[in-house]
Amino acid sequence: MHGIGFKPDDVEVTELRERLQKMTEAELLAFGKDAKYMCSPYANLGKPPRECFVLQLNEAKAEWRRRQEFARDSSEAKK
Repeated sequence: MHGIGFKPDDVEVTELRERLQKMTEAELLAFGKDAKYMCSPYANLGKPPRECFVLQLNEAKAEWRRRQEFARDSSEAKK
């Protein structure tokens, strides 16, 4: 796994965002896949996912979207 936290207190949003920003695309994708799995019913034995995993998944998605938007804006600016 790529640093998925297990307790709600383990997840400091600002630190998580900074860590995600420093990741390569491959690392971010792997982190997102791990977080997605930890939110799955299979990983939680049919119970709702823990809030810390949902938060990490949402932050990974937000970072991915930010990068894609930046890349799209950069390519449009070159035209």
